[in-house]
Amino acid sequence: MRIFVVFFLFSIIGSNIILAQDHNVNQKIDSLIKIVNVVDAYQDKGEKEMLLICTEIYYQSKEAGYKKGMLKALVSFGRIYTLNMQNNGSNYQEGLDKISEGLLLAEELEDYESQAYLLYYKSLSLSNIQYKDQAIELLDKALILSDKILDNNKKYKVRASIYKGYFTIYFRSKSNQTAIKYAKLIHDEAQKISEKDPEKPGFLLSGVLGLGNVYLLEKKYDEAEKYLKNAEFLQMKMKNQRYLVVIYINLAYIREMQNRNKEAIDYNLEAIYFIKKYNTPSYLPAVYYSLAEVYAKNQDYKNEALYLKKNKSLTDSLNAAEKKAIRDTAKRLISEKKSYFPEILYYTLSGLFVLICSVAIALFIRKKKIPAKIKQEIVSDNNSNKAPETITRVVNLKDNEPTAKELEELYQLAFENNLAFIQKFRYHFPIFYKNITTTYPNWTSNELEVCLLLKLNFSTKEIAQITNSSIRSIESKKYRIRKKMEIPSQQDISVWLNNSPF
Repeated sequence: MRIFVVFFLFSIIGSNIILAQDHNVNQKIDSLIKIVNVVDAYQDKGEKEMLLICTEIYYQSKEAGYKKGMLKALVSFGRIYTLNMQNNGSNYQEGLDKISEGLLLAEELEDYESQAYLLYYKSLSLSNIQYKDQAIELLDKALILSDKILDNNKKYKVRASIYKGYFTIYFRSKSNQTAIKYAKLIHDEAQKISEKDPEKPGFLLSGVLGLGNVYLLEKKYDEAEKYLKNAEFLQMKMKNQRYLVVIYINLAYIREMQNRNKEAIDYNLEAIYFIKKYNTPSYLPAVYYSLAEVYAKNQDYKNEALYLKKNKSLTDSLNAAEKKAIRDTAKRLISEKKSYFPEILYYTLSGLFVLICSVAIALFIRKKKIPAKIKQEIVSDNNSNKAPETITRVVNLKDNEPTAKELEELYQLAFENNLAFIQKFRYHFPIFYKNITTTYPNWTSNELEVCLLLKLNFSTKEIAQITNSSIRSIESKKYRIRKKMEIPSQQDISVWLNNSPF
């Protein structure tokens, strides 16, 4: 009997020790969860450390059988990978895998808040690779789930996040009025969040910045500046100021449109500072392009060429990495034969710039309206063996009339394959350039360059030398240009370009 009592007592003590140990493990995991959930944790610790902490939370929770901890880790993974996709265009596959695992666990635990957030992250991931309808469908599901969240403050934050998802999709597709609607809903929902909640300023900022971006797209510059300045004010009071990148890019654009070029340069340089500080390099090509155009307007062609070179170098690098990540993910999704991933989209995927609200970038890759002047004809000889300054050609000029020296500079830039050539050409031939790029919008960069050189009466051999291509390659491009522009086969392309209505 005594032995039984002793055994019983030891069993109780042992069970209590195990429960205490489990409780201690869970407490340790919960403390790590609090670390990753701090508002500025990602910025303070960086992506690498955050992923390490989430990995520790996940595997400790799995070992302890603590499903709540596993779920919180997967939600954090989803948030981190989604942000990583927006900044760097990578980790699509790993991010989607973590989100999918999290959704299954959230459904099992009936954790509606986590489900809604994971659906929101998955929606952003899909919208980044241009699955708009599927992304909206996920947001619709998340919005329905948000009604089941009992804690009102958490409900307001979830809904504000979901509205941000809708806004991003409609803003990218230039559905401006719908985007305005959701920007206002973000702001309205953010107003309901507790004043003590550290996330409230961020949600308020999203609504105000969204409105500024839409009005900018609609060319309502005064209205846009009002909201952007408000957004700047909110950001200045926050520790994490990464959205100053978008704010300053857009303010630079407004100043450029107002011909306040010095302020445009200053805002762009501010944007570069914050791009480097917050490691968001996908914005740099747009800023470099904008600076090149402002310097061109100031006739500072040295700095224009410098920033065009930076733009091209970085764009090529980002596009190559991003295109590979997107295609790898698309292949995987298609191979799984999921009904909501139509295969046809795989073949249309291309390199994307992916920071939320990235239409701000697209605004800079644009055509400038430069006042046109009446031009006269200038006559010169065509001799490809002579130096550029002695080449004479017959070119019909109907835009800004260049002087002989300016035309000489244009030829020189062409022969040097200088990146400033196209910008200089656009200045002297704005009507021609605008007409061919709007009437025939699907140009490759190489085809367009060949077309501009043909307009200037360069020979096939010269164009091959300038572009470092074979004569056969240039002939192939000329064939595609002739077909695209429906130029009669008996007509010389250069003659047609100079005598056409363009």
